[in-house]
Order: sequence, then C-alpha cells, then structure tokens
Amino acid sequence: FVETGMTYWYPGPFEAIRLVKARWPGVPVALGGVYATLCTSHARVHSGADVVLAGPGEEQALDWVYTVTGELRVPQVQPSAVLPAHDLRRPQGYVAVQTVRGCPFHCPYCAVHQVATGGFAPRPVEFVVEEIAWCVQSLGATDVAFYDDALLADASRHIHPILDGVIARRLPVRFHTPNGLHARFIDRELAAKMRRAGF
Repeated sequence: FVETGMTYWYPGPFEAIRLVKARWPGVPVALGGVYATLCTSHARVHSGADVVLAGPGEEQALDWVYTVTGELRVPQVQPSAVLPAHDLRRPQGYVAVQTVRGCPFHCPYCAVHQVATGGFAPRPVEFVVEEIAWCVQSLGATDVAFYDDALLADASRHIHPILDGVIARRLPVRFHTPNGLHARFIDRELAAKMRRAGF
C-alpha cells in the first residue's frame, strides 16, 4: 500500500511504487490517499500501481487484500477504534495524528468532502489521547502534528477533552498544527489550555 496526503506530492508515491516493483516484482501495489482520490484518472495512467483506491480507503483496501490473497473477509472493527501503526516506520521523533475525519464546513475552495465522504467524524477522545500517549511513551515521539481539517470544531466536546487528557498524563510533547486550525475558535480558555498541553 502506498499513500500520499497531498496531490502535489504525487512524484514521491510514484517513486515508492517504482522501487517496490523493482525489489518485489510479483507483489501487487495499491495506491490510495488524497492524490488517488482527487486525481484518480491521472493516478491510474501514470502511477504504476496495480490498483488505485479512491475515497476513504479502509474498507476498499481490505476488500482488495482479500481479493488478492483469496482469504475470506472477516467482520471489521470500526476504523476510529484502531490505532495507526506508527511503530512500523523508523523512529523519527515525530508523528502525525488525525483526531477527526472530514470537516463541518463547506468552503468552495476545499476538496475535503471528496476525500472524507462520511462527513465530520471525530474519533473518540479516549482513542486519541491513548494514541498520543503511546507515541510519546512507547515510541519516543516528542513532536505531534495534528493533521485534522477542523481541529477546533466542536471544541468543548473534542479538543478540550483531548488536551485535558494530555495535561493529566503530563506528556512531554510539542504539538504542531500545519493545517485546519480555525483561529476564530481560539478563546482565552482554549489558548491557555493549548499552551499548557504543549502547543
């Protein structure tokens, strides 16, 4: 499986696919993610992948794996309840965390509704806090970047309790917000809590 988060990063996945196919020529390769979803035709023609999975990929990816392997499909756990396998990549001191899929807003310039077709879907707070704690305590991450499209939406039920959990655990972490931070939602209380948590 190869994935990319941004459409303009597509040369990286192309190179990854080329390297995988050179090293393991008989292994099928699937391409998914934002680029595969928004530029599906381009990806099918140019990527070199055996299959391009457009849209939310968990179910499609599992269906494809069962097709390739001939295994019978088993009932699945909700994707929001599964921790990403951060431990499978080399330790780099940082991780990217997504606490929400989708966005409640409908900005005309944004493609999030094509990528996250299920609408605004926050992950359970306890899973997010557990993921952050695991990355910091077990994997040695000191920097955590939130890759949400609307991190502060519905703040009282989402980011506030996440930050409360991080503060309660006294996690030595620095948080980063490269996108999806709607400044209009930051009030004095949230700003103070963000600072205490490690922003």
